[in-house]
Amino acid sequence: MIAINLKPEEPEYLQIVEQVRRAVADGQLSAGDKLEPVRQLAERLSVNPSTVARAYRLLESQGVVETHGRRGTRVAAGAGGSLPFLRETRLRQIMERAVVEALALGYSPAESEAAFALQLAAWRERRSRPFATPAVSSDRLHRFAGSHDLALEALWAQTRLAWPDDAIAASYVGSLDGVL
Repeated sequence: MIAINLKPEEPEYLQIVEQVRRAVADGQLSAGDKLEPVRQLAERLSVNPSTVARAYRLLESQGVVETHGRRGTRVAAGAGGSLPFLRETRLRQIMERAVVEALALGYSPAESEAAFALQLAAWRERRSRPFATPAVSSDRLHRFAGSHDLALEALWAQTRLAWPDDAIAASYVGSLDGVL
């Protein structure tokens, strides 16, 4: 039995999911361990049994647990209890949201997959390209990598007026690529 502490500002079923996932990641729950039955956990937490059932269904869809009908819900063999598992699960959730949004907007799965592949290829290409740096001494060169913004263009223009000997090498690669 794991301790689950509910907070009023977050949906109860998501709190149950998160705390079970943490228990698996921390090794408190191992592959094959049985979770509390839905009704028992619901009674202990003073929540509706459908709230616990919803949490268990979400955990099952994420591959954290397996439901065995009357034999109960158990931690899945692949859960592993490790940080890489949680990272992979988080990435799958991010991707699922994007795919669901694309499908809801009427794009086909093939179109979504093709767009993702193209975007990933473009990102790899931008990342492999070296900065184009102006011929200026290194102490007078300022590099910028990030999202394009018209306000930045105005800032560059003012900077050039104020410090004509300085140069700016701007690479518009997006927010995440700029951080990288």
